[in-house]
Amino acid sequence: MFFVRSGFNRSCPSYQIRSVNRLLNRCSGVLVLLSTSLACCAQDLKTQRSLYKQTLQPLVEKYCLDCHGKNSPEGDFDLASFQSADEVLQSREHWLKALQRVRFGDMPPPEEVTLDKSVREEFQKQLDELLNRVDCSKGSNPGQVTIRRLNRNEYRNTVKELIGLDYRPAAGFPGDDVGYGFDNIGDVLSLPPILFEKYLVAAETISGKAIVTRGFEPDFVNQTDGKDLLGDGAPRGNQDRVLTTEGTARLRVKIPTTGSYEIELVLYGDQAGDEPVKVELISGRNTLKKTSIEATREEPVTLRYEARLQQGIRSIGIRFLNDFYDPTLPRPAGRDRNLYIESILVRGPTEKKVKLPETHQKIFFVSPGEDMPEAVAARRILTRIASRAFRRPVTENEMTRLLKLVRLAKINGDNFETGIQLALQAILVSPHFLFKVEKPVVDGHVRVLDEFELATSLSFFVWSSMPDDALFKDAFGGRIRSGDRLQRHVKRMLADPRSAQLVRNFVGQWLQLRNLKDISFDGNLFPGFSPQLAAAMKKETELFAWDLLRRDGSLLDFLEADYTFVNRELAEHYGIEVPTLKGKESDRFEKISLAGTPRGGILTQGSVLTLTSNPTRTSPVKRGRWVLENLLNLPPPPPAPNVMEIEDQKQLVGTLRQKMQQHRENPGCASCHAQMDPIGFALENFDAIGRWREVDQKLPIDASGELTNGARFEGAQELQKLLTTVKKDQFIRCIVEKMLTFALGRGIEYYDRCAVDKIMERLARADYRFSELICAIVESDPFQKRKGISP
Repeated sequence: MFFVRSGFNRSCPSYQIRSVNRLLNRCSGVLVLLSTSLACCAQDLKTQRSLYKQTLQPLVEKYCLDCHGKNSPEGDFDLASFQSADEVLQSREHWLKALQRVRFGDMPPPEEVTLDKSVREEFQKQLDELLNRVDCSKGSNPGQVTIRRLNRNEYRNTVKELIGLDYRPAAGFPGDDVGYGFDNIGDVLSLPPILFEKYLVAAETISGKAIVTRGFEPDFVNQTDGKDLLGDGAPRGNQDRVLTTEGTARLRVKIPTTGSYEIELVLYGDQAGDEPVKVELISGRNTLKKTSIEATREEPVTLRYEARLQQGIRSIGIRFLNDFYDPTLPRPAGRDRNLYIESILVRGPTEKKVKLPETHQKIFFVSPGEDMPEAVAARRILTRIASRAFRRPVTENEMTRLLKLVRLAKINGDNFETGIQLALQAILVSPHFLFKVEKPVVDGHVRVLDEFELATSLSFFVWSSMPDDALFKDAFGGRIRSGDRLQRHVKRMLADPRSAQLVRNFVGQWLQLRNLKDISFDGNLFPGFSPQLAAAMKKETELFAWDLLRRDGSLLDFLEADYTFVNRELAEHYGIEVPTLKGKESDRFEKISLAGTPRGGILTQGSVLTLTSNPTRTSPVKRGRWVLENLLNLPPPPPAPNVMEIEDQKQLVGTLRQKMQQHRENPGCASCHAQMDPIGFALENFDAIGRWREVDQKLPIDASGELTNGARFEGAQELQKLLTTVKKDQFIRCIVEKMLTFALGRGIEYYDRCAVDKIMERLARADYRFSELICAIVESDPFQKRKGISP
């Protein structure tokens, strides 16, 4: 809560706050730009208005107004109210949904309106041209990115990179909301109160584990001669103190830290009477020990005791208990009993010294001492860790507040390490740590990210974590964009084991692998399915994608590769003989060739096939929908609310394929199923949990299909071949848009088309290599720049 008060709002001011003087100074430049832009924009506007009036509006009036006219329009979408291109563009989101329905053929409803293929294609083309028209020659619009907090995975990775501590309880944070298929989207990552409470607990726990505050200090030793003690008695000779009557001599000593201490006393006495000298050792008001002293001046005795002493000024005393004096005794040496104290030594703490963990050593790279005052050491330590935590140089104002916490700990009697621990807690709950913060942009203006913002965006994209020392070094030196240094950073980071996070977080969400943990099947129908098998399927796809990344393969290999990774259990599940895995532990995976088998590419991997099935059978609809959504970026519209599942339609008979063909006879279902079903049927040779089969319900499986454009295929491999040839550009564009969404932390907008087209062109020249995709995105305008929100 420290930095919430320290000016977070001041560092992220409202976009609407503007300086009048600044505005006046820029007016002349704005007018010049405005006059140039208006001439260009006027031509665009004229073209768009003409396009709508001459082509689109007549089509809308002819085919759409029966359902979407002024009188009770379906879905409250009144198309008659749109009389100009300007009005259409003001409702772009609604019209984009309409375009999607036209593409899928379910709008206009085929059961009510007969729309020739050529007319539908022209309708799509003109509507797409209007809604997505962007003139890339005038400079791209990089868009805006909402300030966002770190998600659970990023938080855990960042703590590990910053401190060296793997904070596993981060997995217990509330689940991150998902937008556009990913959990790093700023628009949906809120900060509910319960999560902030967990951040507070996490900050205290992490700082407590990372920094050791007790048990490692050097031995404290304080030796005091008897003559220097306080209280009763008097000095005798050069060193000793003598108590000639009953009384107490005391030592006041400053204990550096609470713990067990050894107290060592050197004593002797003038022995007289019928008993030896008796003493009582005292700590504060507590008696530690009572004992007798028979030692004499010639042979003093050393007594050792252990006591737990609290940090601070403490009193340690020795009390003479049995004074004796009888001048009538015949022997002078035996007439007077006295206690002599040569010295008192305090040493400790005596607890076993702890071994400083790497986390502690990483934070305390300097220590206070004779050559470095505590204030200087604290500043150096906190400057380093706060700058890394905030992913930019810490400000003097922030440093002043952190140093106040160190001094506060000192005032309260705590040691230097405790003060740094308190400051670290404040850092870990600062918005500049918890959020990915970028400097604001003037409304309507475009700003290039500074070196630290670029380093942060790059590291969270590739590693889902904060920048490493190499990135920070170049950011501080202002060199990240120098020459080919940025591209070399990307290649270095992709070769680092931490790039496995890109596979887990991007591929895992793009292909929906994370959902495997929630999949279950009818145990009677699929007794071989288990959580262990599901985990093996997930790892197969992750290792496959990881290998593709590490060897910098073509993105087309996602569908064309003739190899995979299996462990013993998965190989047996697939019916593939792998001699080297026999008798091996189940967590060992090997790369194997799939040549001569019906498998190859992600569509034949158990993870995808299992994800897209029902608990009791395969689902061509789910599998077809999955391909459309995740490989072609063509999500079909949701089914009508009154459509029943196949199992509930008792009138349907025959094989699953035959039942679905009967289901498609319903005109309201035909258009979408014509897109999904053929794709799903191509995968029917694989059962619900990904095993190969040639019959279903004792009947041969028909895995043939035909797309709406007339393209035919037979089985999974031909389908994948079609996707990498006929549909290659659409498949690659899908990956580009999905990866760009993940990299930016926002959805793709129509104005991103310029950047996507450039990335596509660059990929084609580089044979669609994985690293080229990452480099092209990192060097794109949406990644490198930000535009202020226009009023």
